[in-house]
This record gives sequence, structure tokens and C-alpha cells, in this order.
Amino acid sequence: METDPLPPEEAIAFIQDCKRAGLRVLGVERLFLRQGAYVLDLEAIADFTMAPDVTRDLEEDADAACVFIRSNVKQDSLFLIVFK
Repeated sequence: METDPLPPEEAIAFIQDCKRAGLRVLGVERLFLRQGAYVLDLEAIADFTMAPDVTRDLEEDADAACVFIRSNVKQDSLFLIVFK
């Protein structure tokens, strides 16, 4: 599943909610709203699904997603969270 595009602070709060609920954060994508349409920024995508045969630490992935968002905030940026 994925969220609607969220402002940075709401995206981080959502990830923290996922962490508390035991939901897995699979990825984060930065978007910009341009002329009424969302544009994906291909330079700001975090994928936490690599190495599917390795057990992932849900908390570490959630923390890494929050760090990713904080370090990729630009004017008018929004973030889409992919979770399971």
C-alpha cells in the first residue's frame, strides 16, 4: 500500500505510526506538485526491499526512512510512503 503524497512532517509522523503498529516501510519517494500534477523526483527514492532473503529490522528501516526524508526536504517537496 502507499500513502497519498504527504508533507515532510506528516510523512515522518506516519512512519513513526507504522513503526509503533509493526508495519513495514518498504520505500519512500519524493514528489513535487507542478501545475496540478505530481512529479516523481528520480534522484530521491529510498527502497527498503533489497535482499529479500535477508530478515529486515523494521525499526531500522523506519528510522532510515525518517533520516531519508529529513535529508531530502526541498521547497514544496512531498513524500509518498510505501508500506506493508
